[in-house]
Amino acid sequence: MTREEILKMEAGNEIDALVEVYVLGDDGTNATNKHYSTDISAAWEVANAVVSKLSMMGKMGGERRASFGLYITQTQALMFDSKHYQAFFKMPKWKGVCNVDKSAPLSICRAALLAMEKAK
Repeated sequence: MTREEILKMEAGNEIDALVEVYVLGDDGTNATNKHYSTDISAAWEVANAVVSKLSMMGKMGGERRASFGLYITQTQALMFDSKHYQAFFKMPKWKGVCNVDKSAPLSICRAALLAMEKAK
């Protein structure tokens, strides 16, 4: 998957299935039908899984623990207010990956897929 393909994905079954396979390590036969890209409690499972995987990779390479952050930013443009959620994952050996979106769960899922691609 390319960065552009990941960033174009909308919330829904397609990205949820990719998260299950590439982030959570399911082989696709035990689909849980969780809505990672729309349910914040399911998205936190994704965030925890990425931090655990990246931290394990770091321990093998002598690096420190991976980190995760979720920021909520509010912008005021013309006559409407808009909240955005920035999710990022970082390892000491690389700058990290982030995604900004209007939905926290989708932002977490996209950032998780980007992090797993970068960690390959």
